[in-house]
Amino acid sequence: MRTLLLQAPRDFVDAGIPKGYMLQVITSSTGTPRPSEVREALCRAGFSSRADRYDSAGNWIITEL
Repeated sequence: MRTLLLQAPRDFVDAGIPKGYMLQVITSSTGTPRPSEVREALCRAGFSSRADRYDSAGNWIITEL
């Protein structure tokens, strides 16, 4: 299992996620995290289902911890 740090590169206004917000995702994938893993992390962080549209790894700046 790997731990990734995802950072919002811009304001995701409709989801309430500010630019620079950091999200920690634990993933079993060898590449980018699966959308389901990002959705789970967003839910744990307290964001509503509107944030689900940003579950693609392409929406985030990804750094491995």
